[in-house]
Amino acid sequence: MINENKNTVIEEFVHEMSAAYHLDNSSFSDLYSWHYFDKTSALKKEIIDNLNSLSPDRFNAYIKYVKDEIHEVYGYYDPDECKIGKWIEKFNLIEKDFPFYSNEEVTRLLGIREKDYPSELEKRRNIRLMQLEFHWYAGHLEYLKMKRFIDELLPEEKDSSTISGTNISKSIVKLQSMTWFKVGLFFAKGEVQKLYDEYKSDKGYFKKITLELGFKETDRPYFSETINNSTNHPKNIYRNFDKMKKIHDHCVNNRILMCEDFINIFKALQEK
Repeated sequence: MINENKNTVIEEFVHEMSAAYHLDNSSFSDLYSWHYFDKTSALKKEIIDNLNSLSPDRFNAYIKYVKDEIHEVYGYYDPDECKIGKWIEKFNLIEKDFPFYSNEEVTRLLGIREKDYPSELEKRRNIRLMQLEFHWYAGHLEYLKMKRFIDELLPEEKDSSTISGTNISKSIVKLQSMTWFKVGLFFAKGEVQKLYDEYKSDKGYFKKITLELGFKETDRPYFSETINNSTNHPKNIYRNFDKMKKIHDHCVNNRILMCEDFINIFKALQEK
């Protein structure tokens, strides 16, 4: 569902990721091990959750909003005026090797926390500026990753130059709007299995599971047939290798943790 809390993951990505105050108590190296990637992963997770829960029209409006929000902050960056260009020149670095941990002096400077800055004012300013510009640059790299991710999900105008990309984007949206795919994701994440263990002694437990996860009562066979996994019923996801592979690959590509039950059944299908 769309996150309506005041401090949303979109705001975290846009306003928090590259905020300068993060360097008040941490060095750039401290942050680089987790900070930027966590913001990106959280936003990707929200996007995937909304892709799986919203109607296509609402999702398209949402994803366009996300793209506009992050572009407003990060889209100004000019790659021809590299934010860390002066440091690349000073230390004879290659931009694609960022963050240049093979260079001992760069690594040393990026690992100094503010409380440990040297007492000489000019040196303090240079270290702060270097870390601040690396901080902004790292945020820009995460923006580029997120932009590519979003562009794959955005509907595009059909013309001779974008028809291939449009077809790919629409096929992704179409796949992930299918009921079997949405149900399969809940199986992959182990959420159906948890509810089954909780409700299996109750009357009408498959109906309860179906409704609790936001599906229509008529979708119940996807849950009952897949859980029982005793026939080749068309709504038994566990017996359909093509569907299982699409769900599995989606989870792998988006770093969605799969439960052991789902993985074991997928591996068994692969071996057949």
